[in-house]
Amino acid sequence: MPKPQNDRIRPRLRKGREAKDRPPGGSLLRRLQQHTRRQQSGWHKRSWRGTYVAAPGARAQQVVVKVTVMRRGMSGHRSWTAGLRQHLDYLQREGVELGGEAGQLYTRDATGIATTGFLGRSVDDRHQFRFIVSAEEGADLDLTRFTRSFLGQVEDDLGTRLDWMAVNHYDTDHPHTHVLVRGADADGQPLAIQRSYIAHGLRHRAQEIATHELGPRREPTQERDVARVPQPTRDLSPRREPMPVRAVARAPQPHRDRGMDLDF
Repeated sequence: MPKPQNDRIRPRLRKGREAKDRPPGGSLLRRLQQHTRRQQSGWHKRSWRGTYVAAPGARAQQVVVKVTVMRRGMSGHRSWTAGLRQHLDYLQREGVELGGEAGQLYTRDATGIATTGFLGRSVDDRHQFRFIVSAEEGADLDLTRFTRSFLGQVEDDLGTRLDWMAVNHYDTDHPHTHVLVRGADADGQPLAIQRSYIAHGLRHRAQEIATHELGPRREPTQERDVARVPQPTRDLSPRREPMPVRAVARAPQPHRDRGMDLDF
């Protein structure tokens, strides 16, 4: 028996959740949660230290400053102290000093110090700064004096006293210095350095100090005492006229008939 037209099946739309049950926007909620975690972890208390340092000029000494920020868990060791101790042992290995001896650690006012004090103070640090400072004319520099002057200027720029250790390496073509800086300021608060100062300010300060020590960079000049390559001597004797090319009589070639011979 056919059903009447008014008994057709009509889909029932599911009602959405009430507005009061809907969570706030996902992106906004995530930002609020991240902000709360940063506050609880203490990152909001950090003041980013640094200042603008102008480029010293085209004739300034060239210096490369490589910076690595090491955080807990990045060294691959279960213990932060164990990873730091292994890195210090690597820096003090045999054959890195100028005379082939083991590396000597030094600070602002002492040389040949032990690592126990620095390790003990770094136990609770959340991160650490590691510099590699290499000047183009590093062989002509007193690297210890240069590094102490450089880090003293960095302290003035950051507005805090730094806890650092350094060692000079002469085992490559370009003598360089490894510097370890604790990730804490003089008050024990986490040390945060502006990215612009890390990217440019440190290098510009190192160039200023190297230029003060060595003077302006010499312009590249061509070596005059290089032995010249002997040029081939020219033959000044009168040239002989080339022999005339005689026409060679060609033998007559047999006539070739490309046609077809038809016999009837």
